[in-house]
Amino acid sequence: MTDKPTTIETQFIYPPIPDRSYDWLAQFSFHNAEDELHGVGETESDAVLDLLTKAVDEDDDGSAREEVVNFAFKGWSSMQAVKGAVK
Repeated sequence: MTDKPTTIETQFIYPPIPDRSYDWLAQFSFHNAEDELHGVGETESDAVLDLLTKAVDEDDDGSAREEVVNFAFKGWSSMQAVKGAVK
């Protein structure tokens, strides 16, 4: 059995409200129905940053989950850098 890597999943939800600061939703791939940890933002990057900020604030104790958050942020940041270089 292989462990799947933790990733950040994003979704453009564009809710029917005039406030565009909730257009994007970000969650960790390991989330479940009871997990309320998510990020929202006007852009995909804003939602990911909101998610990661909440995750570190919620769990700033050096635990395994905090390490996963830090790893996910580094991975997501490098993917964004690669995407930016390709454009």
